Amino acid sequence: MASRPQAEPDGAWAGWRPFRIVAAAPEARDVVSFRLVPQDGAALPPFRGGQHVALRAGPAGARRVRCYSLSSLPDAGGYRLTVKRVGGGEMSGFLHALSPPFAAAVELMAPRGDFCIAPGAAGEAFPVVLIAGGIGITPLLSMLHQLRRDGWPAPVDLLYSVRSASAHAFAEEILDLQKAMPRLSVSTFYSRPEPADLSSAACDVAGRLSAAHLAGVAAPAARFYVCGPAAMIAFVMEALARLGVGAERRFAESFGPPCRRLSGAALAPQPVQLVRSGRTFLWRPGGPSLLELAEDAGVNVMSNCRVGQCDACAAKLLAGEVDCPGQEQPAADECFLCVAQPLTPLIIDL
Repeated sequence: MASRPQAEPDGAWAGWRPFRIVAAAPEARDVVSFRLVPQDGAALPPFRGGQHVALRAGPAGARRVRCYSLSSLPDAGGYRLTVKRVGGGEMSGFLHALSPPFAAAVELMAPRGDFCIAPGAAGEAFPVVLIAGGIGITPLLSMLHQLRRDGWPAPVDLLYSVRSASAHAFAEEILDLQKAMPRLSVSTFYSRPEPADLSSAACDVAGRLSAAHLAGVAAPAARFYVCGPAAMIAFVMEALARLGVGAERRFAESFGPPCRRLSGAALAPQPVQLVRSGRTFLWRPGGPSLLELAEDAGVNVMSNCRVGQCDACAAKLLAGEVDCPGQEQPAADECFLCVAQPLTPLIIDL
């Protein structure tokens, strides 16, 4: 996904804002939605379907920051975040372990992001195709709520792939949206259905999303919004390109860990020096990222996606070598702190 300015809503606050969790609701196996409201009780700015927030939370001394898509349109005073528990995930494990009265302190940055639906240059509507894999449904569900609210007049297709009924989040909510949106068509794919799933009315296709399914919704003016695991996105984007869908009509946002080895060199612990802030720390393979270590050291670092899809956390590299996996690549003398993996001791202008 190309690096570009991140859209922020009117009235967005600056910096971290204290929130509290007031409710949690299970959506599917290992998937829970959390409702958050601001501690100050003040109004929240609007946001666009598909945008996300950065959330800071965790036990004392080990607070972390993660980005989560907002999974509904805002109501009178709260946001909904939907979180899938990931094996070994510090933040998802922390959130899923919470129980009423939800005393844990959490903070949010204002909603932002440009993975959104906007009318055409002349304000015209166009066919919309939303393609979700697993927890990638969250920003697309928010888009659906926005389209319903706005009375979007053009056809809307949702292709939603999950493993089985137990992983099928928001089934009832999507059904309600179908009833309220006459031009919404939903196709749900169970890639690994259980025997009982095959007779379920919620399962439209027992099997994986295919290029033939994409061809069936590839209207000439349609715009495609894809969110899910990186492998699914790569397949969908390639299939759409083969169908003649230009890059200007294909938009994607990936979920999941971005880090992968790009060189054959073995990773080892490396000392890191931040020259302007005077901080030093040791980076370890499999441990916190350079971005998280800098934050733990008390350094205020600009960040956004935290998965290598933007350049918000780019920092000048004064000495040392790194691998920098991700969809975007930094300049030769920079690194993206969220994904960079040191190959040698580092000195960073931070």
